[in-house]
Amino acid sequence: MQQEKDKKAIDNEGLDSDDIKDLMSLTPEEVAELHNAANEVIEDLPEEKRKAVQRIVKITELYSGPLPHPSILKQYNEINPDFAERIISMAEKDQVHIIELNKKSLELRGRDNLFGMIFAFSIVIGAVILGAILLLNDKDLGGYGSLITAVIAAAVVFFGGKKDKKE
Repeated sequence: MQQEKDKKAIDNEGLDSDDIKDLMSLTPEEVAELHNAANEVIEDLPEEKRKAVQRIVKITELYSGPLPHPSILKQYNEINPDFAERIISMAEKDQVHIIELNKKSLELRGRDNLFGMIFAFSIVIGAVILGAILLLNDKDLGGYGSLITAVIAAAVVFFGGKKDKKE
Protein backbone atom coordinates (compact mmCIF):
# COMPACT_ATOMS: atom_id res chain seq x y z
CA MET A 1 0.00 0.00 0.00
CA GLN A 2 2.78 2.44 0.98
CA GLN A 3 4.68 1.60 -2.21
CA GLU A 4 1.62 2.54 -4.28
CA LYS A 5 1.39 5.89 -2.47
CA ASP A 6 5.12 6.48 -3.00
CA LYS A 7 4.77 5.59 -6.69
CA LYS A 8 1.81 7.96 -7.09
CA ALA A 9 3.74 10.73 -5.37
CA ILE A 10 6.69 10.13 -7.69
CA ASP A 11 4.41 10.02 -10.74
CA ASN A 12 2.77 13.29 -9.66
CA GLU A 13 6.18 14.92 -9.45
CA GLY A 14 7.16 13.65 -12.91
CA LEU A 15 9.95 11.40 -11.60
CA ASP A 16 10.42 7.83 -12.72
CA SER A 17 12.48 5.07 -11.12
CA ASP A 18 15.57 6.00 -13.19
CA ASP A 19 15.37 9.56 -11.87
CA ILE A 20 15.20 8.23 -8.31
CA LYS A 21 18.22 5.95 -8.92
CA ASP A 22 20.14 8.92 -10.35
CA LEU A 23 19.31 11.04 -7.30
CA MET A 24 20.30 8.25 -4.90
CA SER A 25 23.69 7.81 -6.57
CA LEU A 26 24.75 11.43 -6.00
CA THR A 27 27.84 12.07 -3.92
CA PRO A 28 27.62 14.47 -0.97
CA GLU A 29 29.49 17.07 -3.02
CA GLU A 30 26.96 16.78 -5.87
CA VAL A 31 24.09 17.09 -3.39
CA ALA A 32 25.71 20.24 -1.98
CA GLU A 33 26.03 21.67 -5.51
CA LEU A 34 22.35 20.97 -6.20
CA HIS A 35 21.42 22.55 -2.88
CA ASN A 36 23.41 25.69 -3.73
CA ALA A 37 21.87 25.84 -7.21
CA ALA A 38 18.37 25.53 -5.74
CA ASN A 39 19.13 28.33 -3.29
CA GLU A 40 20.26 30.57 -6.16
CA VAL A 41 17.01 29.87 -8.03
CA ILE A 42 14.75 30.67 -5.08
CA GLU A 43 16.70 33.63 -3.69
CA ASP A 44 14.70 36.07 -5.86
CA LEU A 45 11.37 34.78 -4.51
CA PRO A 46 9.60 36.69 -1.77
CA GLU A 47 10.68 35.49 1.68
CA GLU A 48 7.37 33.76 2.45
CA LYS A 49 7.44 31.73 -0.78
CA ARG A 50 11.16 31.02 -0.39
CA LYS A 51 10.58 29.57 3.09
CA ALA A 52 7.70 27.47 1.76
CA VAL A 53 9.93 26.03 -0.97
CA GLN A 54 12.71 25.37 1.54
CA ARG A 55 10.26 23.45 3.74
CA ILE A 56 9.14 21.36 0.78
CA VAL A 57 12.66 20.56 -0.42
CA LYS A 58 14.33 18.31 2.09
CA ILE A 59 17.51 16.36 1.56
CA THR A 60 17.99 13.24 3.62
CA GLU A 61 21.17 11.22 3.53
CA LEU A 62 21.42 7.91 5.38
CA TYR A 63 24.68 6.20 6.10
CA SER A 64 25.38 3.17 8.24
CA GLY A 65 28.65 1.59 9.21
CA PRO A 66 31.35 1.42 11.83
CA LEU A 67 32.89 4.67 10.58
CA PRO A 68 31.31 8.04 9.88
CA HIS A 69 30.64 9.00 6.27
CA PRO A 70 33.82 10.20 4.51
CA SER A 71 32.46 13.73 4.21
CA ILE A 72 31.91 13.78 7.99
CA LEU A 73 35.45 12.49 8.56
CA LYS A 74 36.66 15.35 6.37
CA GLN A 75 34.76 17.79 8.58
CA TYR A 76 36.37 16.27 11.69
CA ASN A 77 39.78 16.85 10.10
CA GLU A 78 38.88 20.50 9.59
CA ILE A 79 38.51 20.78 13.37
CA ASN A 80 41.73 18.90 14.14
CA PRO A 81 43.95 17.35 11.43
CA ASP A 82 44.35 14.00 13.24
CA PHE A 83 40.71 13.44 14.31
CA ALA A 84 39.86 11.22 11.30
CA GLU A 85 42.94 9.06 11.88
CA ARG A 86 42.04 8.73 15.56
CA ILE A 87 38.46 7.74 14.70
CA ILE A 88 39.66 5.12 12.20
CA SER A 89 42.17 3.80 14.74
CA MET A 90 39.39 3.54 17.31
CA ALA A 91 37.23 1.57 14.86
CA GLU A 92 40.15 -0.77 14.05
CA LYS A 93 40.76 -1.42 17.76
CA ASP A 94 37.05 -2.09 18.27
CA GLN A 95 37.06 -4.56 15.37
CA VAL A 96 40.05 -6.42 16.86
CA HIS A 97 38.23 -6.52 20.21
CA ILE A 98 35.07 -7.95 18.61
CA ILE A 99 37.11 -10.64 16.82
CA GLU A 100 38.82 -11.60 20.11
CA LEU A 101 35.45 -11.82 21.87
CA ASN A 102 34.08 -14.07 19.10
CA LYS A 103 37.16 -16.33 19.32
CA LYS A 104 36.80 -16.60 23.09
CA SER A 105 33.09 -17.36 22.75
CA LEU A 106 33.82 -20.18 20.28
CA GLU A 107 36.52 -21.60 22.55
CA LEU A 108 34.14 -21.60 25.52
CA ARG A 109 31.38 -23.26 23.48
CA GLY A 110 33.80 -25.96 22.38
CA ARG A 111 34.89 -26.52 25.97
CA ASP A 112 31.27 -26.69 27.14
CA ASN A 113 30.43 -29.21 24.40
CA LEU A 114 33.42 -31.36 25.39
CA PHE A 115 32.42 -31.34 29.08
CA GLY A 116 28.85 -32.18 28.10
CA MET A 117 30.01 -35.17 26.08
CA ILE A 118 32.30 -36.36 28.89
CA PHE A 119 29.51 -36.12 31.48
CA ALA A 120 26.99 -37.84 29.19
CA PHE A 121 29.46 -40.64 28.49
CA SER A 122 30.10 -41.01 32.24
CA ILE A 123 26.38 -41.26 32.98
CA VAL A 124 25.84 -43.89 30.25
CA ILE A 125 28.86 -45.94 31.43
CA GLY A 126 27.61 -45.64 35.02
CA ALA A 127 24.17 -46.90 33.99
CA VAL A 128 25.70 -49.82 32.07
CA ILE A 129 27.88 -50.76 35.07
CA LEU A 130 24.88 -50.47 37.40
CA GLY A 131 22.86 -52.69 35.06
CA ALA A 132 25.65 -55.26 34.94
CA ILE A 133 25.94 -55.30 38.75
CA LEU A 134 22.18 -55.69 39.12
CA LEU A 135 22.13 -58.56 36.60
CA LEU A 136 25.00 -60.31 38.41
CA ASN A 137 23.00 -60.06 41.67
CA ASP A 138 19.93 -61.66 40.10
CA LYS A 139 18.00 -58.37 39.82
CA ASP A 140 16.92 -58.99 36.24
CA LEU A 141 14.23 -56.29 35.99
CA GLY A 142 16.43 -53.52 37.40
CA GLY A 143 19.50 -54.66 35.45
CA TYR A 144 17.76 -54.86 32.09
CA GLY A 145 15.93 -51.59 32.82
CA SER A 146 19.21 -49.81 33.54
CA LEU A 147 20.90 -51.22 30.43
CA ILE A 148 17.96 -50.41 28.14
CA THR A 149 17.66 -46.89 29.59
CA ALA A 150 21.37 -46.23 29.02
CA VAL A 151 21.26 -47.48 25.42
CA ILE A 152 18.10 -45.49 24.60
CA ALA A 153 19.52 -42.32 26.18
CA ALA A 154 22.78 -42.66 24.23
CA ALA A 155 20.90 -43.34 20.97
CA VAL A 156 18.57 -40.36 21.45
CA VAL A 157 21.46 -38.00 22.15
CA PHE A 158 23.56 -39.37 19.30
CA PHE A 159 20.88 -39.46 16.62
CA GLY A 160 18.93 -36.48 17.95
CA GLY A 161 22.08 -34.32 17.98
CA LYS A 162 22.78 -35.09 14.33
CA LYS A 163 19.19 -34.24 13.42
CA ASP A 164 19.43 -30.82 15.11
CA LYS A 165 22.68 -29.99 13.29
CA LYS A 166 21.06 -30.64 9.91
CA GLU A 167 18.30 -28.11 10.62
